[in-house]
Amino acid sequence: MYDAALLVVTMFLVSGCSVPESSTADSGTSFPSPSYSLDGGAVALVACKADRDCEASLPATNPVGCAEAKCDGASHFCSYIAADRDGDGYRDANCQIVGAKNFEAGSDCDDANPAVHPGAREICNGIDDNCNKEVDENIGPDLLTSCHVGVGLCKEVGNKTCVNGTWSGCTATGGLPVPDTQFCDNRDHDCDGVINSGCDCAEGTVDSRSCGTGDCANGRRLCGGSGGAIGKWNSCTPPVNSVPYCSDPFGTGYPTCTNYCPPASTVHP
Repeated sequence: MYDAALLVVTMFLVSGCSVPESSTADSGTSFPSPSYSLDGGAVALVACKADRDCEASLPATNPVGCAEAKCDGASHFCSYIAADRDGDGYRDANCQIVGAKNFEAGSDCDDANPAVHPGAREICNGIDDNCNKEVDENIGPDLLTSCHVGVGLCKEVGNKTCVNGTWSGCTATGGLPVPDTQFCDNRDHDCDGVINSGCDCAEGTVDSRSCGTGDCANGRRLCGGSGGAIGKWNSCTPPVNSVPYCSDPFGTGYPTCTNYCPPASTVHP
């Protein structure tokens, strides 16, 4: 019966005609017409009762083995569908079959990876996980992983973002640097990883450097403050001496005594 059916179908294909709703071979056997188009060339149709009747007629495929032969229960002719080789429920979208028009392709853009198929959740991996021809789209920040941008006072904390398939980006952008010399307060305002860049001293620092002699040697000088330049040392201030300081610069025999040391300008620096 199948040989007679195939003979009739082939005759119609060669003549360029379409298969009628019902055709009868010389033996008088009737068979239904297939439900697919025959445009574009002569393709031999194979009648069938079960899928096993179609296995021998499976055309060549690229890649090899990416299609399966099925018996169409309505037309009783063999048809061919892309296989689901990774078992994720979606057939191979990249399967090509040679010499057959009655072929149904799939929608799985990577049939070797069961995690990739239409409807899959897109993750940060540089792959089109859901087969919509976009990569890593609509992936928000990783709220469980923090990151930072910048150093010093420019440092800002955020969450990691997906960039080129890896969590290498950050929602933080970092602050704007300003010169340390505007503050000199032991903080990194210019964001170079160094505090007090360009400052001679930190604001409010008291220096124990000597600015006098003898009992007046233990003077002090202040960095900046209300009366000085930011980050610069002020003049040395002599200490209050516990022992009276007496001087008779004119040799009168009547020295002048005071508990205060002379001004810093008259003593050794």
